[in-house]
Amino acid sequence: MERIKEFIKKYKVPILIGIILGIVVPLLFLFSKKKAEESSQIENIQSPYFSETEAIDIDLQEISIDSPQKGKVYKVVESENNTIATLLNDLYEYSTPMDFTQETYITFGDGAFSYSPENRVFNIRSEDGFPLWFKIEQKEDISMFFEEYFSIEKVEVSESIKTEKGYQYEGNYILKEVNIGSVYLDGLSFILEVNSEGEILLLRGLFLSEDNMQEYQSMPVATLEELVKNPNYPKMVFNTQIEERYYQQNPMLRASSRMDQYFLESISYMYIFNDSMNGYVLPTYKLIGEGRIINSKEEKFWSKSSIFICSVDPSYLLERIVEDEEYIVDPVAADLP
Repeated sequence: MERIKEFIKKYKVPILIGIILGIVVPLLFLFSKKKAEESSQIENIQSPYFSETEAIDIDLQEISIDSPQKGKVYKVVESENNTIATLLNDLYEYSTPMDFTQETYITFGDGAFSYSPENRVFNIRSEDGFPLWFKIEQKEDISMFFEEYFSIEKVEVSESIKTEKGYQYEGNYILKEVNIGSVYLDGLSFILEVNSEGEILLLRGLFLSEDNMQEYQSMPVATLEELVKNPNYPKMVFNTQIEERYYQQNPMLRASSRMDQYFLESISYMYIFNDSMNGYVLPTYKLIGEGRIINSKEEKFWSKSSIFICSVDPSYLLERIVEDEEYIVDPVAADLP
C-alpha cells in the first residue's frame, strides 16, 4: 500500500494528465462524430442568388447583428389557395377560374390585377378605390383584412406613410413564427395604399401562406462579417433611389454602370422568398445603405440601396447556374418602382 502511495506521489502529474486525456479524447471523438453525422444529414441546397461578375466592396462601418447558429429553411409547395380569387369576386364579382401557374393580367373598369408565378407577387389597383365591408383606417384593420381574405393571422405593419390621397402601409406577414418578405418587395410582404375613405387604391403582396411553407431542414448560419469578406459573394442588389443625373447620362453609359462600393447604415435578419426557380424561404441578411455607382468613364453616382445576402453557411450552398428560362437581374438596373 505504501509503495502505491509513493508511486502516486512520485508520478502525480503524469497520472493526472493521463486521466484528463482519458476523459477529453473520447469526448472530442464523440463530439466530432456527432458533428460529422449532423453535417451528413444536411442536404446542400441551391444558392438563391447568382455569383456577382463585378466585386462590391461592402463597408459594414462597425455595424453588427446577432444571428443564430442555425436557421430553418422552408420549401415552398403549391396548395389549394383561392384567397385572391375570393377577393376579386368580392370586389369585382369576377368569378372566372384563374390559373396561378401562368402570368396573369386582368383589367376592370377602374383598375387591374396582375400576378407573376415567378416571384409570387400580385398587384391590385383601383383608381377610385374599392370598398370592403369595413374601412381600413388603422393597423388593426390591416390585420383583419389579411386574416379574412388571406387566412394570415398575424402581420406586422412597419411603416405608415401619409400620401396625397390617404395612407400607405408597409409590412410583413408572420408565418411559422418568422418574419417573411419578398426580395421583389424590398423585403416586405405587402404594400397597401388606401384613400381618405379607407378604400384600397393599391395592394402589392406576396402570395404565400403557412399552407405553402413546408419545413425542409435546419442549416448552419454564417455571420455577415464572414460573408462580406468575399466581394464577389452572391447577393441581390436593389437601388431604391439614385441621384437624378444618373438618369440623364447617355443610355450606353448608363448600361455600363455598376456598383463598386457600399456603405452600410442598418441590418436586419429575416426570412426571404426569392423566386420559384429557387423555391425556398431562406434566412437572409437585409442591408440598407448607400452605394457608389460608376460608369465606364469613371463618373460616380450615389444611390440608396438594399442588399440581400442569404445567411446560410456557404459550404452548404450550391452555385446557382442560369437556366434557359432565367435571366440575371442587373444590380443597377433593378430599380424598385
